This record gives sequence, structure tokens and C-alpha cells, in this order.
Amino acid sequence: MKVFPGSPMLVVLLVVYEIASMVEGQTLVQNGKINFTASYPDLHYCTNVQFPRAFSSSRNVRVITSISYESNTRSVHNSAVVWTSDVTQSSFRVCVLESGPRTNGSAVVNWIAFRSAPSGMLDGTASLSAFTSGTKCERVTFAQDWLAFTRRGVQFKFQGKLFFENGGAPREKDNYAFCKIHNFTKEFYAPPVVIVSVNHLYDSKNVYSIKPENNVLNTWIEEITISSFRVCLKDLAGMESQHDPVTLDYAVIGDLDPCINVSCNYFAICKAFGPKDARCICVDDCPSYDEPVCSSNGTTYDNECIFQREMCDLQANFTLYHPGDCTGFPSQKGRHRLNHHPNWAEAVCEQVPLVPYVFYPDKPVHIQVSVNHVNFSDPSYVHEAVVAWVEDIRENNFTVCVTQAGRNEKKNGKTFASVDWLAYQGAPDGGVSGEMDMPTWWTGTSCRTVSLLPKKFESVPTVLVSAQHERRGVKHDASSVWVEDLTTTSFKICIRELQNFDGTHQSIHVDWMAFEELHRPLFREHGSLYFANGKKPSKEFNYAFCEDVVFKKPYNDSPAILVSANHSTNGGNLNPMYNSISVWAEYINKTGFRACVKEIFVNHHDPLSVSYAVMPDVCELGWNFYNGSCYYTSDTCKTWSDASTICRSMGANLPAIESQEENVYIQHRHNSEKAWIGLNDIATEGLFTWVDGCPDKFRYWAESQPNDFQGEDCVHSLGPRHGYMWNDIDCSACQQYTCKKDYDECSSSPCLNGGTCVNKKRNFTCICPQAYKGRTCDEFDECSSSPCLNSGTCTDGINNYTCSCPSPYFGRQCQAVAGTSCKTLLADGFTSTGSYTLRISGYSFQVYCDMTGSSGGWTLIARFSNSDAKNWMRDDAYWWYDIPSSQGSYTSTSPNSDMISEAFWKVKGTEIRITRSDDSSHSALLRTYNNCFGGKTFRGYMSSYGKFSYRNVWSNDRCLGSCPVYYGGWYRSTVGFSQAHCSSNIQGSHHIGFWCQWDRGDGSVLMIGGGGSGCSRADHGIGITENTYGTFDDWHDRGEFDFGDEAGNSPTTSYALNLWIR
Repeated sequence: MKVFPGSPMLVVLLVVYEIASMVEGQTLVQNGKINFTASYPDLHYCTNVQFPRAFSSSRNVRVITSISYESNTRSVHNSAVVWTSDVTQSSFRVCVLESGPRTNGSAVVNWIAFRSAPSGMLDGTASLSAFTSGTKCERVTFAQDWLAFTRRGVQFKFQGKLFFENGGAPREKDNYAFCKIHNFTKEFYAPPVVIVSVNHLYDSKNVYSIKPENNVLNTWIEEITISSFRVCLKDLAGMESQHDPVTLDYAVIGDLDPCINVSCNYFAICKAFGPKDARCICVDDCPSYDEPVCSSNGTTYDNECIFQREMCDLQANFTLYHPGDCTGFPSQKGRHRLNHHPNWAEAVCEQVPLVPYVFYPDKPVHIQVSVNHVNFSDPSYVHEAVVAWVEDIRENNFTVCVTQAGRNEKKNGKTFASVDWLAYQGAPDGGVSGEMDMPTWWTGTSCRTVSLLPKKFESVPTVLVSAQHERRGVKHDASSVWVEDLTTTSFKICIRELQNFDGTHQSIHVDWMAFEELHRPLFREHGSLYFANGKKPSKEFNYAFCEDVVFKKPYNDSPAILVSANHSTNGGNLNPMYNSISVWAEYINKTGFRACVKEIFVNHHDPLSVSYAVMPDVCELGWNFYNGSCYYTSDTCKTWSDASTICRSMGANLPAIESQEENVYIQHRHNSEKAWIGLNDIATEGLFTWVDGCPDKFRYWAESQPNDFQGEDCVHSLGPRHGYMWNDIDCSACQQYTCKKDYDECSSSPCLNGGTCVNKKRNFTCICPQAYKGRTCDEFDECSSSPCLNSGTCTDGINNYTCSCPSPYFGRQCQAVAGTSCKTLLADGFTSTGSYTLRISGYSFQVYCDMTGSSGGWTLIARFSNSDAKNWMRDDAYWWYDIPSSQGSYTSTSPNSDMISEAFWKVKGTEIRITRSDDSSHSALLRTYNNCFGGKTFRGYMSSYGKFSYRNVWSNDRCLGSCPVYYGGWYRSTVGFSQAHCSSNIQGSHHIGFWCQWDRGDGSVLMIGGGGSGCSRADHGIGITENTYGTFDDWHDRGEFDFGDEAGNSPTTSYALNLWIR
């Protein structure tokens, strides 16, 4: 072996080891690994290793080593040798000498150490005399630095021999070494310690056998993983073709994966957290792809991993039921004729079969039942009241029971009764369903409340209820069940024993279903019958109340009917504790049915209603509906061609499957048997097309299919046992088959009021006649009569309409004119003086507008009169500040009485004016100018100075504000204007002042003209007081009026003053 001087070397930085357990008394075996990870200037490096646990003595401590490399290396390394020295009871020294290029820190030394050999092993020491070069050999009689054993010790997980034939020259890709991979039969927790030793046998009789003194053998381990190791060796022959075979001995020490033989439940996986620590954990990360699967409890998951993760998290025992989405509302319906005739007070119970594969096995099945007498020969005959319930609901059947009230003395015909039933899981589209556990009770009535989601229903829903008994065959549990106090948000379920003091009633549940819209096509129509029950029941109807229902359209056969009674305690009706209501159907035919109700406990008959739902057959007899198509299934076998011909003769085809959900549905129809589908490559080999000619629909081939084995051109489904997959087979094989055809959505005549139906795939549209609209032309178009006036836009609603009105119109029909002021109305072209409607901030109110001439657009906001109460001079100033609604005649200018309009605090303006009530021309006595009000309302402007109710003084010898005015009209002869042209220390002439007071003892809210010492007064205008202070409170009854020239004098009562804003 050559050494390359000057090459960098590696030295130990990290020692990895473990302590093996004590075995065979005091025998201690230790092992470990040493990683050489740092560079040195040559290829020779050594390090000291501490035993994890010191031996009791250094005598006979043996250390055996092998070299390996990190598992992430790719090429085969050069040969290297490893040896130990300085072995003590606590440590040893290990050295490595490499040849060729350095290992870049990948060298690992595996070692084991022991002091006395474990049972079944021999150990010893031998010395080799000094030598300088070549090969030195010594024969050992089991006394050398080696380890020999005849059977595996408990520390060695694996041991054995690998035979190297070494035929031919070694390969360049293996760096001219001979290498082998050995796989462990069990995986380890971590890469174990592996010790190897090469064994060569010289055959003196073989001239080609290499003598030991002419040979050099070296072996090392290239990589060690938890499942295998790769070992390599080289001999002196190098790249020559002649090499002796050798045997390699190996021993493996380590901890096996603790997850071996560990079984986890709920789809958990075993994960090792330590060499002895195995735990079952749930999968955290699942892929995001969408490949839906359905569980046995009817829940859809995005893919199988997500299903398994949830089952693990919940520790649930549900299984995968089928690929694809679950059916949202699996259901089946039927009619069962009870053939047994009961004796006195006997319950008739019979088993009803269910079609297999419709329901999910781990999800509860609920059942609604109603009794009828569809087969009775006399449609006018009314039978005794009955109650019905179900028992023993199983995957493939349930038991229905019926008890008749009374003594069973009336005739029942050939059959006692019939029961229409609906079995389902989940809730219908747009509806809700549930189960209510009724508490154990002894006698009488028991009720429980069901709360519905807020805003789930806009109107009172249809509610169906039916009882389920856990205890089988207990006839004294026979009970009537009905609904009480039904609203959009709740209802009560009430149940009462059929006979008083009938014993303990327990383990009774009530299945309920509530819906507002129809779940089509299951429910074709539904409704509610009102029973006024205002008179005593008649003998003609066997003392029951009965009402007839006419269907919206005739059906091909008498449909199944479900009925439930609804009672209300409102309006003085009976408390449910006194009720026992039975409801059933008498005759049912193609055009209608008769519903009957009977109170079987008290002689009192409240008004009530009966909810009903009609469930006709959607497809023709023998066919079943699924997702817009009708299906017929034959359990006899035919060739593919014959089956296809039969389907076409019925206006159908072998199924062209469009989705995984349809694939599952069809295969369930065959009860796990194989069956033809409409896929084939008869026309062009290898090009599979459906019978409808479309090549691009759903595919679900089994593994390695299609394979065209012996000319297989037709396709059949394999059934649930084979994962619902498909296979191509010979077309002449005999298989079951299903026919499929599109359901004619127009066959039920869904379009009302003369509408024309247009059939579509899984849908229909209605072409409605004029004045009708809606999906089924069921809604009258209230806009057809153009009810919106003044170019308003009509929007039709359900039994109503709304008008979108252009400005300035408003109202239900845009019949009213709206603006924010009379000024805006004038700008919109309304020039007539009179009453108008204003609309401000969404609120409408009426006002009077003066539209006269170019100066029109004035809004009347208030009137001041002295002929009635002092409304404007109340102590609390209520009219000025707080009154919330109009008072007085606010759409007329002539009344001589106080008035305040909502315009007083809602209409904004820049100027005001005052007129007289006896002046029909509305000539302004005064009018402000110069935008004095700044776009405020009158109340807003006046309140901006403060609130002066009761004794709050508004000013002292001054006006708080004023506006310039023009005078006109009859102002000179009008009370309140006596000082219009007077100027003083309070304010000048040609002004109207606000909140004015003269210190000599009077004031006014609106002072017209000057005042004060020069004019001797301040109480001339509107809202005047003789009080010493400017307040609304007349302290000494000195005088105050709504308007006048002097509060100490009697004011005029012959006319009033009108206040306007613009």
C-alpha cells in the first residue's frame, strides 16, 4: 500500500458511541463510532477514545475495529488500514492510514470492546515479530488480537459470512475494488456498528492459488445505513484478472427499529423517538391534490390521506366507503301495505326492505311514515284514527308499526292500512333535519322544543315528524306525535300515549325534517291545509275533520304522501298537555287526496293545520332517478351487443359515465356484481368511446387495463370489491347491465300559468306568457301594468313591486314630488304654488311652497298667532328648540293660528321673509339679504346662539345677532313693525335682530327695526316679552305675546304672521 506524502490528513472531532447492556454475568461489551472530520497535512491520523464505561481492569481488554465511510458518499474509496494501541481499562488509541486521495472528512471507525468474551466466543492475543516490508503471516491457534465465535452473542443483532468469488478484474467504477451490498433482514433505529474481517484460504493443490506471503488483503465498509451495508476489499493482484476467492466475516451491533412488530390503529404510523421509544402518531402533512373519497359515515374528504388523518385525530373507526363525493341526501321512498288485520288494541308491525348500498353504514338512517287507506274501495269512507312509528332500523330493512284507536270495530277492507315512508340520511337541499330524544314520561303529553338557525327560513317552513322506538314490540308505547307553535325559528315536538296510564314510555325518538323550498325531484309539491274546526265533528266523517287536496297536476299513479299536524297554543287554544292529535290520509289517487285529523283525548277541537309533501315516482315504473337521468337495471346477463340493443329499444343506452359519483351509483345498483357499461373500442382498436359518441368523459381503469387481451373490445365495471374500477373483456361475455336515459324535466309540466317548458340536461326552462315570470312562471309580473308614474322604473318582486323614482318624485308609484326645499322644486320646473312633499335624509314630509314669479321658491316654516295659546312663548321654549313633528296647518297660509312645520328644522336656506296670513299674494313685509343664514335651517341658526328655555337670559341691552332686511307690502300697518325705521344703541333700522333685550326692561326673539333708549322699546317683533330680562319665563305676568308692538298692550288677534325660508 502506497502512502502519498504531503497529503492532508483527518483527525477526530466527534466520537459517537453507545453502551451495550451487561450480559452473561459480568461480561461488558461496548461499541461505538469515531468520525474523522478535520484536515491534517498527511494521510495518517490518530485519536484517543474514552470508553463510555471503564472496565474493571485493563487486563485482557480487546478492541476490534473496522473502517467505513459516511453514507452520502458516491464513489468507492481507496484502501485504508486502522489499528489500535494503548488499550487501558478506560480508553484506547485508534489510528488510520489512508492511501490515495483524502476522504474529505467521511471516514468512520466502527469499534467494539470487551474484557472477557461473551458466552460462545473465544478471544486472545498474538504478537507478530518485527518486519519491514512484504507480507508477514502467523498461524493462530485462537490466541491473537481477534474475535472468534461459534454462535451469535446477544449483543450481535446479525452476523455471518459473505463470499467474494472475485472472478475477473475489478471494475473501474468500484475504484478497482470488489464490493457487495448486504441487506439486513430488519431495519435498525440508527446505522449500526459493523465489524468486518476478510478470510483467505490458500489451496496448495491449486497452482493458481496465491500464497499468503505473496498476497495483501484489506477490507473496509463503504457505507452503513439502517437497512444495509456495502463492504469492499482489495488484494495485491490489483487490476489483474486473477484473484482468489475470499470469505468476509461480519458482525453487526446496534438497536433495531423499535417500530418493528408495532401495529398502530386509526391509520396512525409508528415513529421511533429513541432506540426503545416507539410511538404511534398521526400523519401531519397531506398532499393538496383533489381526489375526493367518501367515508362510511357519509363525509367527503379531499383525498385519502386527509381522511386517514382525521380518523387518526378523532380515533374514529370509519372506513373508506367509495371513491368520489358522498351523496348529500341519500334517500329512498316507498309504500308498504299492511296485510295483517289487528285484533282489539293490537299493534301491527311488519318489516319493510331497503335497497342495499343506498345509505352509508356508519351514519344514522331517519324515517318519516304516514298512514293512508289508498286501497280502500270506498273513497268517502273515513277510518278510525291511527298512530304509526318505526322500530329496528337496519342497513337493509326497518320495521313499521301501526295502531288503530278505538276497538277496531270498523271495517278496514282487504288490507288494514298502507304506510308511505321516506328513509333518508342528512337533510334536503335548503332544509334541516334532526332527531329529538323524548324524555321518559309516565302518562299524558311530553313536549320538547327544537330551535332552528336564525334567518334560515324567511317564512314558516314545512315540518314533518315521525316517531322511532328503540324498544321493539312494546305496544303501550304507541303514541300520537305532532308539532306545536311552529315559527320560522323554532317549534315544539309533542307526543302523547294512545291510552291513558299506559305505563312508562322511554327510548322514543322523533325524527323531524323542516324545509321551505322543495327538494326536487323527491318532493314534487307541498303545502299546508287549514282546519278551522269551528263546529263539532260529524258522524259522516267518523267524528274526524277531513279536507280534500287537489294536486297541481295529475300524476301517473297515486303518489306517496307524508302528513304531519301543526297546532298552536295562541288565541286561547288548548295547552298541548290536553291534546292528542292523529293525522292520516284516506284516499289517494292521481289527482288528489283526503287528509283527516282527529283529537283523540278531549272533546275540544282547536283550529290547526296539516303539512303535507307529495312524493310521486319521478321516472317510469321500474326506473330510478339519479342526478338528472333515469336508470333501469337488469339482473339477468346479456352480451354487450344484446344489452345495448335492449337499452336502445327503451329509448336509452348503456351508461356513458360522467363522474366518479355516477360510477359508484351504477355499480351499487348491481350489488357488487360485474356489469356492462357503454364504453368500447369496437370501431377503432385502442380508441375507447362511449355509446353516445363522446370520447372525453370519465375513466376509471383497473391497474394494467385496458390490455386488449385476446381482442377485448367492451368494458365492464368490476364492482365495489375491486374498487369500482373497469376492465376490458370480450364483448360476447354474459354480464348484467344498466340502461340510462335523460329524464324529461318537462314531463311533470312544471311551467304554470300557460308557460311553455323547454327540456334541458338535468334542467328545464319555462317560456312565460306576458305578465308572468319566475323559474316556473309562478309569479305574476306586477310591473306588467306599468304602475310606476312619472318615468319611474318598476322592479318586480314576490307578489309586489318597487318603483325607482327619478328626482324629484317619490312614493310607492312615484306619484309624489320630492325635493329638499321649495327652491329646488322650482329649479326642477315646478312653478305652481301649493302643497308639495320634501324628502330630506330619507324622510318625507309635506310643506307649502310659494312659487310666485321669479322670486318664488319660498318654504313656509312657521306661523305666529295671538288668537290661540302662547305656543311660541312657553317657558320651556319647546317650539323653538325641541318639538319633533309638525303642528298646525302647515300646508296653508291663511289660518290665524300657530303653526310649525318640519321644515323649521329640516329645510336649509340663506334668507327668510315674513308675510301676513290675510294676504293671499304673500307680499313680503320684510326679507333678509346678503346670505345672512349661511345655508342653515332656521332652528339651527337660532340655536347657534344658545338655548334659553325657562329663566335663561338670552341677552342684556343688546341683540345677539342681526340680518339686514328690505321692507315691503303692508309692513307700515302691520303689528310688530312700529319701529321698523328706528335706530338706537341696540341696532339700526332695516335690520331684524335675534335674541334682543333693552336694559330698561323688555325684549324679543326676533326684533324688527331698531330699539333701546332712542326708540324707547325692544319688545316689537316676534316673540316679545315685557319682562325685565330677555327670557321665556314671564316672572311677574307683565305680558308676553307671539308677536306685537309692545308686550304691555293687548296685541292684535285678527291675523297672523307667516315665516318663510329660501
